[in-house]
Amino acid sequence: MFEAVVFDLDGTLLNTLDDIADSVNFALNAYGFPEHLHEEYKYFVGNGVDKLIERALGENNSPCSFTKVKAEYLRHYDSNRNNLTKPYDGIEEALSAMEGRGIKLLVLSNKPEHDTSAMIPRHFPSIHFSLIRGGRDGVPVKPNPQAVNEMLSELSLGRQRVLYVGDSGVDMETAKNAELKSCGVIWGFRTEKELRECGACHIARNPQELLKFALEES
Repeated sequence: MFEAVVFDLDGTLLNTLDDIADSVNFALNAYGFPEHLHEEYKYFVGNGVDKLIERALGENNSPCSFTKVKAEYLRHYDSNRNNLTKPYDGIEEALSAMEGRGIKLLVLSNKPEHDTSAMIPRHFPSIHFSLIRGGRDGVPVKPNPQAVNEMLSELSLGRQRVLYVGDSGVDMETAKNAELKSCGVIWGFRTEKELRECGACHIARNPQELLKFALEES
């Protein structure tokens, strides 16, 4: 059994796609830039808010447009991040079972820390997370391992007893860079093919499979 599990947020614990897409589209529209289908946002997210805005702007990206659209997105998302967002079916039960077995639960997201730290207790009020971290100034985003390394150090966790869980290649690369075992989940935003190509140690098709890996593998 693993001592701790580090979770990505968007596409892993919470289905946030529609609220992210709505807020970016609102910001794009506010400045006359073309909007995108929600499905396209599956490939815009994952590398932090700056990359999200750059990808959404595409050929319209410039220092001026980026600054305006990013600010409008952050303002709009702050008030609308929970309109449609919800936990994936079965994930809360899996988290509760892990917690009941004494597994420490951690969250590491490239989403700004203000959003990450607010959303976890709202959507998982009965679950205790040992650490919750999001994107912060001065800390490189995933797949750079600095943030996850700092979390492991803070809780004195050995790498061999920690599982990293996420839905994207960025997450699998983060695990690899931090020398952690990984589990890619296919209920999120990216494909099983991407997860495997980026080095996933395990693939979970539902939260019950994820729970099995957490309890039986280490």
